[in-house]
Amino acid sequence: MFPRDLVISGAGMDQTLLQFEDLTASGDVRNLTLRDFTFWNDGPLCDLRGRTRATITLERVRIVGFDCGAGGCEALGLTSTALRAIDCVFAGGYGSSPDSYCYLFDVRVPALATRFERCRFERLTLWHSPRDEWRVIFDSWTFDQIDASSRRGDLLPPGIEFVGSLPNFIDTFGKPRDETRRDLGEYFPGWEEKLGH
Repeated sequence: MFPRDLVISGAGMDQTLLQFEDLTASGDVRNLTLRDFTFWNDGPLCDLRGRTRATITLERVRIVGFDCGAGGCEALGLTSTALRAIDCVFAGGYGSSPDSYCYLFDVRVPALATRFERCRFERLTLWHSPRDEWRVIFDSWTFDQIDASSRRGDLLPPGIEFVGSLPNFIDTFGKPRDETRRDLGEYFPGWEEKLGH
């Protein structure tokens, strides 16, 4: 039986590197907590769309590798109605297609309550197809090469809030991206050989 409350914890985002296909629950997980590691995958960290409605907490997690240039090119794929990320990094440029249009999250439910606290976002588009019912708060954020445009065409959909001032977004939607692939070996020397890539 799959646990209802699941915690995955490492020694720190610069000390622990995890890689798995995607975090898919075989049961009805209610609370999922991930902390203190870097996660690399050629796709999303959590692809829980249609599987479970877990409340997810991320603490000091770096998510990379999701910019794969195919369907599922997002850091988080959710049916969650609640997510909280604290001191996390969501960074594009480490995947197999660093010039692709990758997203922070793709959510397939109308309601979403998410809070990002002291998180860093690099080389990605924030949302895929935003909904008016979303409530997403960015508090004490750091952005680097972030595009906020979407298929809806609006820069800031209803329900998206930035604590403090509105960030300066870049307009990259429909334009070529930086094709330079970033090296995760900066943090984990020899990681590809160790993981068999």
